Amino acid sequence: MRHVFGLQWLAVSIRICLIGLFLSDTSQAFPELVFARDFGALVGAPRTKLVVIYNSGTKDKPNFRMARPDIIPIDDEGHIIWYENIMWQNASMAPLDRIVLENSVFGIKTRDRFSFPGCSPKYGEMITSVHGVAWLVTCRDEVIKKIEHESMRLVYDEKKAEINSLLYNYKFKPENQMLFQSITLKGSPDFLLAADSDLYIKADIKNFFTLNFHASDIESKMNAKRFHPTVALASLGFYLKVLFFKISLDLNTDVAFFESSATIPMVMTLPVDASTRLNKKSGVLYSFKLGDAVDPKSLGIAMPLLDPSLLAGASKTEGLKNCTDECLYTLQLPAQNKVAKMEIVLPRQVVELGMFPWFVSDIGAATKEMGWKLPEKLDLKNRVGIYFEVSGLPKGSHPWDFKMSF
Repeated sequence: MRHVFGLQWLAVSIRICLIGLFLSDTSQAFPELVFARDFGALVGAPRTKLVVIYNSGTKDKPNFRMARPDIIPIDDEGHIIWYENIMWQNASMAPLDRIVLENSVFGIKTRDRFSFPGCSPKYGEMITSVHGVAWLVTCRDEVIKKIEHESMRLVYDEKKAEINSLLYNYKFKPENQMLFQSITLKGSPDFLLAADSDLYIKADIKNFFTLNFHASDIESKMNAKRFHPTVALASLGFYLKVLFFKISLDLNTDVAFFESSATIPMVMTLPVDASTRLNKKSGVLYSFKLGDAVDPKSLGIAMPLLDPSLLAGASKTEGLKNCTDECLYTLQLPAQNKVAKMEIVLPRQVVELGMFPWFVSDIGAATKEMGWKLPEKLDLKNRVGIYFEVSGLPKGSHPWDFKMSF
């Protein structure tokens, strides 16, 4: 029975699946993702007719521009709907369709009210953002024909297993696409931001031996993908490799890459009460190497620093320092006059249970105190990490969001 629990704990502790990729709010660095249902005039109109209008002029002398926003159909749980063909694009907009509006399609607010001939509603559905103002409309074919064709802002190279935008190159690990081989920021010249991400799981089961699992025990496979001019979407499936067997975990991750950001909502699900089954220092370590252009001393760390001695006590006090109604933890990586950011957002109630990110500045130094059994081939030089303690979690699902902006 305990052996079964050990495998169950592995299977669900690395469970990373879509729990509302397009249901959560986005920060300033991310595109605006709005529901069609919030703009009544759009629901039921053909998806092919949707247009966003913005003012590239001034308040008094507007210069209206038009663009075609991307539409992501989702279900009522926030899961992307994966269609077998492109016929869905010709169907009517559904209330839960999520409309992707990059920062470049927002402009200056006009002083007067303007109408948009050939489009409906007449005065548009106005959207206000930190980036400016835009109007959503559906337009007749003769209007749409005048809009310049939107070039692809993201390009996926399947052979190289990488995504390219004007701002970054994100290369997946071929053997495990939930991890990255490298993240390179574009510049003059380009420079390596981070590399060789890794996942390690430790389950110190009470009255039993400790189970250690590494990224090599998990295999991921891209089950579906879809590319739009402003967003690249993929669904990853996960498999557990035990000796000569490969067991499907029936888990999927839907990831979204935008021109200057990426987001991966996650959920950690436990089939039993970990607080009664696991000893302290049971958790998940996500690590990666800093690029040569990143000075470890210049990192902007807005999360608790890992102190193994605190895990035995009321460690949630450290995590709650980053909380209001929800809890935000960030890691900024400045390099060559650019700043990339990682964001982790958790519900406050999860942090109160003791699960939140601890930053690990020196993986090698922390290994002995934490009792980690990391792979010998793992290069620890300039490797930093984020650790999640899970020994205080009850049975059930515990969601959180992981985001990156470049």
